[in-house]
Order: sequence, then structure tokens, then C-alpha cells
Amino acid sequence: QKMMQGKITFIVLFFLILSSSARNAFIKLEISPHPEPLTDYGHHFDQDHFTFYGGVDTNNIEQDQMWVYDHISMQWNVSEYNNDGPGPRSSHLLVFEFGGDSLLFGGSSNGTKKNDIWRLLQNSNTWELVAASSTNDSYPSTGLEDFGTIYYDDYLVVFGGYDSLLNSTTSCVWLYDLEDLMWELLWEHDFSNATRNISLLNENESPGAIAGMGMVSIWDGFLIFGGYTERSSDGIDGYRDDVWYFNIDDLSWTHLYGSLGNFDQVPFSDDNIPTPRSYMPIALSNEELFYTLGGRNTNGYNVSSNLWMFNISDANWTNVDFFEENCENNTTDNIASKCKRSLNSADSFTSIY
Repeated sequence: QKMMQGKITFIVLFFLILSSSARNAFIKLEISPHPEPLTDYGHHFDQDHFTFYGGVDTNNIEQDQMWVYDHISMQWNVSEYNNDGPGPRSSHLLVFEFGGDSLLFGGSSNGTKKNDIWRLLQNSNTWELVAASSTNDSYPSTGLEDFGTIYYDDYLVVFGGYDSLLNSTTSCVWLYDLEDLMWELLWEHDFSNATRNISLLNENESPGAIAGMGMVSIWDGFLIFGGYTERSSDGIDGYRDDVWYFNIDDLSWTHLYGSLGNFDQVPFSDDNIPTPRSYMPIALSNEELFYTLGGRNTNGYNVSSNLWMFNISDANWTNVDFFEENCENNTTDNIASKCKRSLNSADSFTSIY
């Protein structure tokens, strides 16, 4: 299952530049050389770079290259490794580790599901296998898809996802100690007295089982937005519009915003709030704001036409009104034709086509 879904006409990279010199505009850049069109790659951001590894090309072939985009020089470069690494990989996640190294978790390699962890050492450009794949119950499932991952205080944190071995979403928060080299199941929702139906939850509990959400590290834990609750051969059900915060230190959830009930009954279109969605990135501007763009919605609609800003302190959404809503054709043509316009914010996004 694809970590980021949708028909790709050209590679679209989405990141937040936190710099005082950044221009408040979307910018279309013509860059050569550049990566070929890809999907299902793992990616992360630091202050000056956008980095991604692997992915699936237009011929449905998994890749094993790491590309790095420098937003100062506006140039792409391919990383050259000094040893063998994870190999061709898709539907994995890549996070930026304190100190400059990159951590890769999970995904699929040549048709085999993985729950391994790799580290790319920045100083030597050498891959290091941190934890091999295992079907041990003390590890996250090898069938995990559409999960979220962050780096937090020398730990790799993995939340949620769709377990293809159990054919269900999960509520688990896993923590990998990068010093002691061991996994710990940190938290899991107790469904013993209820079904997995999100409508039976309330704001004093948790988001329950969820996958395909946006996830970002903040404060003493992480924040999530959107996602879905169920998936079957008929498609995805229960698209989400809620925002939650998980405190790793005291193992508690806080409901910040959103519907608690049947998400399929949430209005599909609303100018004041983003529609329920999954498979979209979220980018943290500071400890008060995050942005989101894109995703998938009920009946598979592409909802990538609007940029939204969420104020964490007062739980309010702002429609930045970058694009008009015109999603029914599942195309990004409306984005490409309107790729430069001022934003009323202190930061800027750069989108590369």
C-alpha cells in the first residue's frame, strides 16, 4: 500500500523553509539534474535540505538512491554510499536524527515487508544496520503500512499504521531506544470493552486505531492530523479530520480539534475547515502553527488544491486560499498552473515540479 498516493505527473516535493530570508511564495523551479518521477519514497527535512531515499518509479520499480536538495544553491545531488545499505525500498519512512544522520524504518524491499532500522552516517556516508527485521512480538509488525515516525530524544517513535498481516489499523505507539538497541511497546488503546469503531471513542481517550495520518514531533511528544480508521479491498473508510497530541513522558493523549464520530458524515466541502483526509504531509512552523497541503479524501478525491494552517494554541484553522478548490479530476494540473502567489504568513513553502 502506498504511503503517499495519487497519480504523479511529475515529482512534487513539499517542505517548509524556516529562514528569515525566505520569500513568502510558492515557486516553480526548473532544475537539472533532478530525480525522475517517483512515489512512495521516504523523506525528511532539515534547515537547508530536503532529503529522500528510494521510492517507486513510473515503471513500478523500487529505487535505492538518496537525493538531496539544497534550497540555498537550488541544486539536486545524489548521495554516494561507501557500502551496501537498505537496497531498493518503498513505503518506508525517513527521519532526521540529531547530529545530522538519517534513520530509515520499515517499508517494502523487492516485495518483502520490513521492520528494520538503518542509519546513514553523515560524516562517512556509510549505512549502518541498527536493527534487523524480525517477526518477534516485541517488534512492530512486519506488515505495518501507512504509519508515522519521528525522532525524539535518542528514540525512534513509530505510531499507528495499517497492519496488512491482521488486515486492520493499529493504535500502537512503539519506541526504539537507539542507545540500548531495543524496542518497547509504549502505549496501545484498550479496545477490550468496545469495537474498533471510532464513534465509540471520546476526547478523554485517544484517536484509537488510525493510519495514513500526518505526524510531526513537538514538545514532549508528537502531533497527528487526519488519517483513516479502516481499509478493505473496497477502499478506505473513516477519513479523519481530527488533531491529537501524544505526550511521551506521561503517556497521555490530548484531543485538540476535530470530529469524534462518523467521519464519513463530515461535509466534503467547507471553506473554513479542511475536509477529512489522509496521505498528506504536515509541516511545523513553530510550536504554535503547522501547515498541511494535499492528501486523499472520500471516494478517492484529490484534495491538494488548498493550503491550510492550524493554530495549535487556539485550535483554529486558516485557509491560506492558495488554490481554488477543483479536485474532481484527480489531477495536479490546477497546482502547476498557479505555482506562484504571495502567502500571508511569516514562512514559505517551496514546491518543486
